[in-house]
Amino acid sequence: MKIKIPGSAALIIYSNDEDMLRLQFESGQFDSYDHIYIFDGPYSYVESLFPFLEENSIKLSEKKEWQVWLNDERVTYDYRIYRDEYEKRTFAYDSIDKENVVLHDTDEFYDFDHVAISNFLASDKSVGFFRCQNLYNNGYRSEQISPSTFDKLPLKAFFFKKSLVTKYEHLDYLWLVGVDQLPKDRSRQSLVPLAKGYHLTQMRSTAGQIQKFSFYSSLYASKNDVGAFIRQALEQISTLVAEDKISSHEAIFLYLSSMQHFSAVHNHNSEFYFDDRFKVSDELESIISRAIDQRHKPRFGDVKLFNGIPYFFYLTTSNLNSLLIKNSNQLEISMNIFEYRFRKPGSRLLDSVNSHSDIRYEFLIDKEIHGFLVEVTARDLRFPNLMDINITIN
Repeated sequence: MKIKIPGSAALIIYSNDEDMLRLQFESGQFDSYDHIYIFDGPYSYVESLFPFLEENSIKLSEKKEWQVWLNDERVTYDYRIYRDEYEKRTFAYDSIDKENVVLHDTDEFYDFDHVAISNFLASDKSVGFFRCQNLYNNGYRSEQISPSTFDKLPLKAFFFKKSLVTKYEHLDYLWLVGVDQLPKDRSRQSLVPLAKGYHLTQMRSTAGQIQKFSFYSSLYASKNDVGAFIRQALEQISTLVAEDKISSHEAIFLYLSSMQHFSAVHNHNSEFYFDDRFKVSDELESIISRAIDQRHKPRFGDVKLFNGIPYFFYLTTSNLNSLLIKNSNQLEISMNIFEYRFRKPGSRLLDSVNSHSDIRYEFLIDKEIHGFLVEVTARDLRFPNLMDINITIN
């Protein structure tokens, strides 16, 4: 049975993450709150980096299937374009008329502790936390230093007493990138977890994954020089979209696929690795099962590649035996493969193979292997922009 949190509001910072938000509603994750606030809308710099991403600003309220949820008297919906995350989060927090504000990002799912919440509400503390597991790909925990027990998992702030924490101060306790923050006031923090949570940070559907990486790519570009190669590539891609040679959806998918992390795994040269998740409740496990079913998956069969831009995809070991790259146009193809073992960082399995013909690779699988990251790059002066290959696994 869901607990009720008195005087509470769920605060949802939203943009184009429909599958996760739908899962939140359908699994009853919002049933504990008096009110639900959804603040929709992109950051202006996303469209400036990806001018061909025409679907970026579609309002959730314009989609028929969302009318039942958005018309509920418990829901307040707002849409606007924001300068940046700082502006959106402070505006949203300030707009709430409840005392107990619970940040409920679309990829975070909670199992509340009724006793801990009651004690927190009665205390002089004003910032509450949940015990957080960062989950990737098919439900495995991402770790750098593996905790030996559940109680060593990180605490993530998500619960604020609005009368005691201002819209600016609440930012200081969050895990944010590209937002100026001040040191936390430790005297405000209640470090007894109010919930156990799954952070499905890399378990989104393909559409959700595109939104996530469009945001982070644009954020980086707004603060750094992306370089001449990337600028030229984006100009060429924009031209292809304008000439109807490729759809905007296909263009952003292929561009983001040049990033290892888009495949829902760690970069192969990072110190992070996969481990089993701590299973905390039947309710959250049922949510995980649905998220795994809808998560981003590799694209096989006929695939278009941008000339000279790498294409990454990740293969889990389930029913995996071999990989075949069919190269009917005799393009210059290079391929690298990286192996991901449980509780070990990624490592190079196959040094770059270069070929103008088909490439086949046979995998050797054992129980300690989570999967393989494959990098394919095609080059050919005969096809200055787009090239076709075929990817098959069996």
